[in-house]
Amino acid sequence: MNTPISPASSDRTFPSEELNARVQAVQTLIAEHDLDGIVIATPENIYYLTGLDHWGFFACHLLIVSRDGQMILTCRAMEGITVENQVHNAQFLGHADHESVADYCVRALSELGINGGRVGLEKDSLFLTAHIAEDIQSKAATTHWSNASGLVDGLRL
Repeated sequence: MNTPISPASSDRTFPSEELNARVQAVQTLIAEHDLDGIVIATPENIYYLTGLDHWGFFACHLLIVSRDGQMILTCRAMEGITVENQVHNAQFLGHADHESVADYCVRALSELGINGGRVGLEKDSLFLTAHIAEDIQSKAATTHWSNASGLVDGLRL
């Protein structure tokens, strides 16, 4: 179930109505590709869907979106204050620097009820290394993975 964010306030990059419409467009895209969810790894698409804009994107950030519009953002725990101030439409799972973002991605997949389902992964991202992508896929081995690179980009552009 999509949980729309509250009405826009002056401290948000995009009005909540705009973000809600963007998430709904991604939900439609997910359904059209017969997916249960998508793992977004490009900062541009995470910004497009959440408004998160900061210097921390040098480290891997993943936004997991389920078909019903629920979203979980996972990145370094130290980004928690920034995420709290900027992101109002996604749950946050922060990992310590010694922990694996892949573990948190798999946790997010499970919390959203899509681990083991059909999930798209944005593989064409400078911020998602081959090691992390392979780690996610091996730790969620029952998930049916497809390359979702470019899907959200088409909406954003």
